Amino acid sequence: MEQAWATPELVVDRYFTKSYSVDIKSVVGQDQCVLQHSNKVCVVCIAPSHAILKSGPVSIDFNVNEKTDRAASKVRGKRKRGGQWLTAYSPLCNVHCKDGEDYVIYSCIRGDLLEVNEALIDNPSLLSSWPLTNGYIAVVSPKHHERANAVDQLLTESQYQQALEERRTGASIAGPAASAPTTTADIKARKDTTTVDAVPPAAVNDENLAGSSAEGMVDM
Repeated sequence: MEQAWATPELVVDRYFTKSYSVDIKSVVGQDQCVLQHSNKVCVVCIAPSHAILKSGPVSIDFNVNEKTDRAASKVRGKRKRGGQWLTAYSPLCNVHCKDGEDYVIYSCIRGDLLEVNEALIDNPSLLSSWPLTNGYIAVVSPKHHERANAVDQLLTESQYQQALEERRTGASIAGPAASAPTTTADIKARKDTTTVDAVPPAAVNDENLAGSSAEGMVDM
């Protein structure tokens, strides 16, 4: 029987499948995580290895350009229609850090934007304190016919750990002297021989995320 005081981290590990993208657009440390619920709705986060966690976020802006404000994206009706359409490289927000560095957070998957985490605007420290729970970036719903394969181009947990180890040691698919970072595509091109335990079937209602909020993930 699950204890009522289960932490948000335990809820994530139990009810969501983690997938990753590393060194996005060849920027070392630009690592992100996508949490996919059993209903295939995805929560976009920064990965625990993202450079932002060392730099410390100061401000987060969902106005990604002069014409596009992600916070203005609104869905309507039971089917949650009307959200902004995203590709894997669509920017979700811009993050300014204490050390002066700026980072762009991307969608990582194709789908409709259901919501962004506007709490980050007033409390950007949530991004570094709780990157996979209260500090999530956005909730994205892949198209119905793409849901089964929405995260196929991303890394599994074992592939992600492999990429981090290669970055730490300087090894890569091109050898120890390679100058370019190991990318998600590099790792996916290899045969993953490590068995990854399947995430248990979700025991939460689809409304927890299929609605317009990820609060069901963090409040359980």
